[in-house]
Amino acid sequence: MTRLAIFDLDGTLLNTIGDLAVSCNAVLALRGLPQHSYEDYCRFVGNGIMRLVERALPEALRTPYTVDAVRRDFVAYYLAHIDEHTLPYEGIPELLDELQRRGVRLAVASNKFQAGTEKLIGRYFPDIRFDVVLGQRPDVPLKPDPAVVGEILTATGVAAGEVLYVGDSGVDMPTAAAAGVRAAGVAWGFRRRAAVEQSGARTVVIFPVGSSEPDSSLVINGKRNLREIPFSVLCGRRYDWQYLCTSSIVMVSPLRMMSRSITLRSSRTLPLHRIAESASMASESIGLGGMP
Repeated sequence: MTRLAIFDLDGTLLNTIGDLAVSCNAVLALRGLPQHSYEDYCRFVGNGIMRLVERALPEALRTPYTVDAVRRDFVAYYLAHIDEHTLPYEGIPELLDELQRRGVRLAVASNKFQAGTEKLIGRYFPDIRFDVVLGQRPDVPLKPDPAVVGEILTATGVAAGEVLYVGDSGVDMPTAAAAGVRAAGVAWGFRRRAAVEQSGARTVVIFPVGSSEPDSSLVINGKRNLREIPFSVLCGRRYDWQYLCTSSIVMVSPLRMMSRSITLRSSRTLPLHRIAESASMASESIGLGGMP
C-alpha cells in the first residue's frame, strides 16, 4: 500500500519552463550574452539553479564568481516573474485532489531553491495539503542524493516501502533508487518517454488524469492518439505492451514490445494509490521482477 507520494516539481507538477527560460534570458541579455531556446532550457534544468545558470553561460564565463553573480540576478528576476507563464500540467490538480481524497499523503522534493518551491506550491495548489515541501537549501545536497527523501520520510514517519516517488528527470529515478523507494517516471514534462526510460524508470506514466495531450509516440492498433481508444477497451484486451489503467491514467512499462502478450483485468476498481503495487505484481507475474 502506498501511504505517501513524493513529487518532483518542475516538469512533474508544473510546467515552469517558460518562466525559467524568460528569466534566464533576461539576465543574459542584460550582460549582452547569447540567449537560448525553449528546447535548450529543457536540457538545462533538473539539477538546480547553479547548474542551470552554468549551462546557460558561455563556457569561457563559467567561473565561480560569474556563475554566482548571474545566479543572484536570476533568482531576483525569477521570483518577481515566477507565475507569468507557469501552469500545472493538465490533470495534475485533479490527480492530487484524488490522491488526497483517498488518504495518500503528499510531499514535494525539488532541486529548485526553497523560496521558489514554496511560492509555486502555494500559488498553484492552495487547496492541496502537502505534508512536506522541500527545495534546495544551503548545506543540503541536491538530488540524486537521497537526503531530501530521507528528510521527508523522517518528517512523515512513513516507511520507505510505503512510498511512491514521481518525477520526470534523469536525477529523479536515481534519487528514488538511492532512497530505497518505489518510483514512477512521467513523460508529460520536459523529457519524452525514451529519456525517462533511459534514466532508469521501469514504470512510466504517459499522462495524468484528464489530460488531452497523450504521448504521440505511442501506437496501439495503429492509432497514435490514446484518447481515440476508450480506457474500457484498453483493459481486458491483449497487447504487446504492458498497460496498467486506472480510471484515466495509463501506465506503460519500458519493458514493452515483449514476445508474449499480457491480458489485463478491468482497472476501474484499481485505486490510484495502488498503481505501483499493481505494476509490481504485473511484472512479477511474467517473470520480469518488481519495480525498483
